[in-house]
Amino acid sequence: MRLQGNLRLEHDNGKPYYLAEVPELLIATDGETKEEALNMAQDAIGLLLEDHTNEKITAKDILIIPTEHGFDVSCADTTALVSLVLKQMRGKSDMTLQNITNKIGQKYVNAVRQYEAGQVEASFSKFQDLVFAMGYDVKLSLIKIA
Repeated sequence: MRLQGNLRLEHDNGKPYYLAEVPELLIATDGETKEEALNMAQDAIGLLLEDHTNEKITAKDILIIPTEHGFDVSCADTTALVSLVLKQMRGKSDMTLQNITNKIGQKYVNAVRQYEAGQVEASFSKFQDLVFAMGYDVKLSLIKIA
């Protein structure tokens, strides 16, 4: 699984810099060069995942893949990345676990909590249900592996 990141050239008082952001993780960082911005994004994502997984996942487990329109983020542990996306997007949507539980028709809040904590791996269908309940949709792109 990959998350799409945006990388664009910005200017601050005429001084150029590169802004790297991953909206699903609520990450935005910058650097004087593309490489520096991508390294900063990897570090920021690594710190988030390190905190989220109690240091099981770190920046070294994150792969940043430059693309034509920005970059992709891949992680050695897909469950950790998916659960972090769920946590961050719930925060962005300003919803409680109970709100989401009710919206998807679950009986127990703990079931939703386990997906968000990475204790249970969310199937694609369940992930879609969860993010839809938060007011988002999933855009699927298949990438040919070289």
